[in-house]
Amino acid sequence: MKVLAKFGLMAFLGLVLASGAASAATYDLDDTTLYGDVTIDDNTGTNRIFDGGDSFPGRAGRGVVEDGETEAPSAPGQEWDMEGFFAAVDGAGKVSGPILMVGGYDQINGEAGYTRGDIFFDFTNDALYGVDIPVPGQGGDNLIVPNIYGYDVAARINFDSSGSATGLDIYKLLPGSTVNVTFDVNGTSNPWRANTADSNVVLAGSVVFSYDEGLSDADVGGELGGGSHNVLTFDLNDILILLGLPTDPALTPDVIMHYTMECGNDSLMGQTTLGNVPGVPEPASVALLGLGVLGLALRRRFVA
Repeated sequence: MKVLAKFGLMAFLGLVLASGAASAATYDLDDTTLYGDVTIDDNTGTNRIFDGGDSFPGRAGRGVVEDGETEAPSAPGQEWDMEGFFAAVDGAGKVSGPILMVGGYDQINGEAGYTRGDIFFDFTNDALYGVDIPVPGQGGDNLIVPNIYGYDVAARINFDSSGSATGLDIYKLLPGSTVNVTFDVNGTSNPWRANTADSNVVLAGSVVFSYDEGLSDADVGGELGGGSHNVLTFDLNDILILLGLPTDPALTPDVIMHYTMECGNDSLMGQTTLGNVPGVPEPASVALLGLGVLGLALRRRFVA
């Protein structure tokens, strides 16, 4: 089922149609000329080691690192599985803007009473993820704690009563902001939601997104297993423009993305840069230039 927020993502839909797909709800994720896998492996990074992962039947494709696993000791199953972040690429194989967040988890209805989380973004390359950071009073569900995780922005996923996408609300996480954490047993998945009642969590505006649900393995190009997949698509350019950040590929930030649901059963991480070839580090000179310019811009915007 296709649900589209307003009339956005036209460039991305054009890309899908140009690929020769039978419908907009078909994504050939196995075609590297159309999509790049920008998922961060659970065991990637110094001092960023997840609990591991409870594997279950259904792994497929070219070895997608997050497909068919949930964070130990969480319950396994396709209904909890967040499978990967994918970036649409242009004719030169470079990231063009649209980002796909794919998983078996039902973003509209949730699962077993646990609702969807926010998509978190780090634009300053200092996010702490994959580690269980002790927080005051931790030992229950949905506690509110200081934002010690390094994320700069949270995107709230909205649907109306009919299940139609109505937009991503983009919140800036200013110094002193707070977030919601999940079960203490799933501490490596934190955070799951921004505390929008906090005055340091500031709404910047809204961007459009699309959501395709109930896709088969074939609908996602055989890249993922499990039999049922949901694809949430947003354009990174829209978020950068809303925040007043550069969209010039030479200056765009190396964005770290994070998602988990309320219970933290599966933590999904991604990392990408506009104009970069997925999986290939940007040149050091460009990275340093971008970091300098962005550091000034971000500190002005997120501290002011």
